Amino acid sequence: MPAQSFEFDTQTGSVRDGGIRYLMMRPDVLMGVGTALGSIDQFVNALTESAFQNARASFEVYRRNGLLDSDGALQRAGEFAARLGWGRWSVAYLENGNVEVIVRHSPFAYGIGRCDRPVCGPIVGVLRAVHLVALGAEARVAEIECAAQGSSTCRFRVEPQAPAR
Repeated sequence: MPAQSFEFDTQTGSVRDGGIRYLMMRPDVLMGVGTALGSIDQFVNALTESAFQNARASFEVYRRNGLLDSDGALQRAGEFAARLGWGRWSVAYLENGNVEVIVRHSPFAYGIGRCDRPVCGPIVGVLRAVHLVALGAEARVAEIECAAQGSSTCRFRVEPQAPAR
């Protein structure tokens, strides 16, 4: 992923990193949309799918430009996520082939406050996307603990699936 820093263009009112536009927004404003819609589930599911589709497109560009490969892709995604305010990610490769990602300070959990369900769907989408693009295979990703539910961190399980033939 790009190593350059963000460009803040006050003339156009835009923030960019490597030509990709970003938006700075308070997490409670974003997550409040789910509350306003009356369906946290639908909102988080939509955010998950959107994050997957858009992250996949970005990761494809990074891969084509030689900025993303299979070596350390999840760690690099975590480093980039920290730059974007998506919390601090720790990646652990388990003996059974799965991966555990622990996120401290998730903006999604912070933004929603207390909730009875996991709310960090955008991280699920990004983990699926980076796995697919960098490693060439789908992965089943689930948030198995969420700070919004009272845990100290958010924890994700990444289960690689067999590559398509």
